[in-house]
Amino acid sequence: MYHCYEYQYNLCLMKLSFMFSCFLLLFNSTKAQYADDLINKRHQPQDLKKDIDLVRKKLEKEHPNLYWYIDKNKLDQKFDSLKLSIKTPLKSVEFNARLMSVLSAIGDGHLVSFLDTNPLTEADYIKFNRFELPPVFQFEYRIMNDRLFITKNLSKDESLAPGTEVLSIDGEPVKDILTKLKRSVQSDGYNETFKYALLNFGQFPVVHRSIYGWRDTVKFDLKLENTVSSIVLTTYKPENTTVTKTASPGIVDEFKVFPPDFKVAYFKIGTFNDVGQRSDYKHIFEGIRQNKANVLILDLRDNMGGDYLRCINTFSGFIDKPTAFIRRPVELIKGAILPSMNKQRQQQLDFLKAYGVLYPVMPDSNTFKGKLYVLINGGSFSATSLLAANLQAMNNATFVGEETGGGRNGCTGGFYINEILPNSKVTIRFGIVPYKILDQSKVIGRGIMPDVPIQYTIEDYLAKKDLEMEWVLKDIEKNKGSVN
Repeated sequence: MYHCYEYQYNLCLMKLSFMFSCFLLLFNSTKAQYADDLINKRHQPQDLKKDIDLVRKKLEKEHPNLYWYIDKNKLDQKFDSLKLSIKTPLKSVEFNARLMSVLSAIGDGHLVSFLDTNPLTEADYIKFNRFELPPVFQFEYRIMNDRLFITKNLSKDESLAPGTEVLSIDGEPVKDILTKLKRSVQSDGYNETFKYALLNFGQFPVVHRSIYGWRDTVKFDLKLENTVSSIVLTTYKPENTTVTKTASPGIVDEFKVFPPDFKVAYFKIGTFNDVGQRSDYKHIFEGIRQNKANVLILDLRDNMGGDYLRCINTFSGFIDKPTAFIRRPVELIKGAILPSMNKQRQQQLDFLKAYGVLYPVMPDSNTFKGKLYVLINGGSFSATSLLAANLQAMNNATFVGEETGGGRNGCTGGFYINEILPNSKVTIRFGIVPYKILDQSKVIGRGIMPDVPIQYTIEDYLAKKDLEMEWVLKDIEKNKGSVN
């Protein structure tokens, strides 16, 4: 089945509404003329520069953490350079790619620019897209240690096996390509694991397309084992052209206990968004208590966040006294950022009150007090990183895996602003509630670092190994008897 990706990246609603805007589908209305304008119309430089000025003004006025990771002078220089670089008319998609390279430098993983394709009908797709599959979209990829591997072959050349490494695309080394792609992908601070997580969620060809444009013929230099080869692929139309929306992996929750004595429990939280899941996890902690489990493996891998309240409800199962989850944002309470009586400030304060941000979290009646392992990776983001950071600050958990994609010291999210730029029709979206952990790390702009780093090879990935779980189970066995 031919998958079409969208860049309706909505971290507040987590993965089901999180996808990049597929460059195959860059249209923004059910009205044919509007869709045609969005994909074909070139906007004059003076109009695009007005859009840039609006973005800049909007962020300066309403973003509460705008200069957390970049100082004002540097950001001003980037906006000025962007305006100077636009000398010829650009399509909306071309402009969006350039704009995102500036926005990503701010270091706010929730700040994105995109073109909304949700209103399109299948007729629109057929009319404008023709369901063609360009060469770069004919593979599924996995990035590992700045190397690019093919994990699934959708091309007509059936000889290309999973595990084949891509050395270069049209003569450009993969390392240089990845450097360019990462500049157009957002993350918290200076973190890169989140960028790789997004690219590995199927977005590599999408972001590549946004930077390099449509290419009907592409040369790939490949390597499998010790054999180096080249292949030239062209755009083709797949037989099955059903329009589908592709959700990111890992949204399912799972709870189980391990035999023979059932003293080890495993709890995977796929999302903190309410996607057919229960509103809280009290039943999980009850199950842990009933089974008298004294070891818990909490799996937060690829959990990109979601509802803040669900997150703090989970945190309540790990504390035995009232505990603050984040720092009280006094700059909002005192009105230092936004003027009093400002509608947006009132929305911020209402959000803080409704979600209990201003108050400590109360412990659950079935608080877990045993040995805790937390599994993390670059897909652990937003509210998930806030939870992981608070658990780490308690100094009673072992973190296994990869640096989280979300910032260790906090993020900017909560309530969101959407602004459609009048000329390009690009939408910018960012949160206006500053979350900062009380226990601030001295390492600025990075995620939660694992106590036990885990690194995969392409062979591990293709074999579907779970190296984090393997390490944890071995460690539990090694320390058997020492856990009460």
